[in-house]
Formats: sequence, structure tokens, C-alpha cells
Amino acid sequence: MPGGVGVSTGVMGVSPATSAILLDHQQVYLRTVRGASAIHGGEYSGLPGFRFTVVRVGDANVLLGLIPPYPQAVAEAAIELYLMGIKNFIAITRGARLGKRGEGEDRVVAAKAAIPLDGVSSRIAPEGTPLLASAELLRAIVTYAELGGLRGRMVSGITVTLPSIRSQWSYEAAEEYVGMRDVWTVDSVTAPLYALQYPYVKMNALSIVVAEKSLSPHPRPIETDMRSVERHAEREIDLISTVLIASIEAIKTVMGE
Repeated sequence: MPGGVGVSTGVMGVSPATSAILLDHQQVYLRTVRGASAIHGGEYSGLPGFRFTVVRVGDANVLLGLIPPYPQAVAEAAIELYLMGIKNFIAITRGARLGKRGEGEDRVVAAKAAIPLDGVSSRIAPEGTPLLASAELLRAIVTYAELGGLRGRMVSGITVTLPSIRSQWSYEAAEEYVGMRDVWTVDSVTAPLYALQYPYVKMNALSIVVAEKSLSPHPRPIETDMRSVERHAEREIDLISTVLIASIEAIKTVMGE
């Protein structure tokens, strides 16, 4: 196993894990770490926003990571973890629905492909390169979703990756893709993660976008209805936790466990 310390992640070792689940939700990360049946090596902290723990959840060992939801952050984390020995990556990220499709529903999109508008992906893979999910991981998560707690709540589709989905110019950047076939969501991590599969040929990557809200042409910088914010946060935690369980099962399927 390679030695050293990740410059961004602070990770010093990933054993016995060969797969990682990357989150951008601190509460789900902390809840999962606290509920793990075993922890290997303690927690690693890197630059602000980067936290990692090798945990045993059920009968699977995975590297659980908390990362900032930005293209450069996921690229830095995935490169360091790959060089440490991680081969399978599933990112569970909070995005937004593009347009009115699925409005009023919990929507989880297993991203089969990403449209790169993030500015990082083109530095990793040549412009025009198809940015696709690992077929094995995608098939495993969709199969599990059809049988488990995500039945009827997950679709396989395309996501548009932006530098951020919270800025005032996000909708304008993605507007031309509204209503396009299979384009469901916007997010800020998928495209660079998929692009890394080209220079790192043994990497398998899948991004799952949890999108409860729609991308708005007129985003509000401040929410005024506190109870609505609380209800949204509770639904989001429950949904991401369910996706996390499904992700672990998908990893086990791919690993043959």
C-alpha cells in the first residue's frame, strides 16, 4: 500500500478499504461514523471541509469522506485517495432538478453521464471526451434501487456539472439543457470525478445526485421560513442516508462480497 499523507485530504492510509463514499453532508457523515460497527485508524482531517474515516458498516469496509461540494475539491480528493489504493468511488451529492421535471417529488439521479460546465473536467480529460459513470457501479445501484428503499425514487439520467449550483448565474449557465432528453439535474462534483477515470484507468466512479429542489432562475440568498428549512433538512438527511445504504450494497456487488 502506498505511503505518505494526502496534501488536501490528510489521509495517511485507507486499509482495509478499497472503496470510498464521498459526501457533502456533515450530519450524515457524522451519523454514519458514530453508527459504524468498527473504525479503522481514526479520523483524518485535511484542508477545511475534508474529513475521512475508514468505517465498517454492516459487513463492508469503506472509506467515508466529507468533502466541499466543488469540482476542484472532488478532483483533489479522488486523486489522492486513488493513489492511496482506493479504486471504487461513489459520490453522493446534493444537487437541484433542472426545470420542472419531477417537481414535488424526492428525486435521486444515478448519473450515467455528466455534461461538464465546471472548468475543471476539461483540464483532466480532453474536451469532448464522454464523461460516463462506471457501468458496473451504475448497474449495481439501479438494480438495488429497484428492489430496496429507493424504488420509484431513483432514475438513471444525465447531470450538468457547474462550478456551483448556488450562484446567481447557475441557471443561466445550464438553461440550454432544460427539457433535454434524460438531463435531470445540476450538480458540482460529477464531471471531474468521471473525467478522472481516463488518466486513472483502474478507477470506477459513480455520482448520485440528491435533488429535492429545482434550480431557480431567481435564487434566494436567504430562506425566511425556518420551519420549511427544517423539514427540508430532515427529508434530505433521511434520503441521503438511504442512498448511502444503497451505495454500500452496490459496492459489495461490484466487489463480489
